[in-house]
Amino acid sequence: MIEIKSEMIEEIKHIIINCREKIAYEINHTMLFAYWNVGKIIVNNEQKGNIKAEYGKKVIKELSKELTRILGSGFSV
Repeated sequence: MIEIKSEMIEEIKHIIINCREKIAYEINHTMLFAYWNVGKIIVNNEQKGNIKAEYGKKVIKELSKELTRILGSGFSV
């Protein structure tokens, strides 16, 4: 039977944990960027820069339906 040194296991574990953390950070950062830009598009195009569009709930509801149809789940109102 081959014995694996604990130092080697720890080094490999450290690399994998660090990479997982970097991946999670990048995903969160990228999704935040995407959602911020989606909000900006909604405000600029539908709300004409106002805090709230007069028909805002309807716009968001229809946008939610269409994005869900095209891209799948994750776009609830």
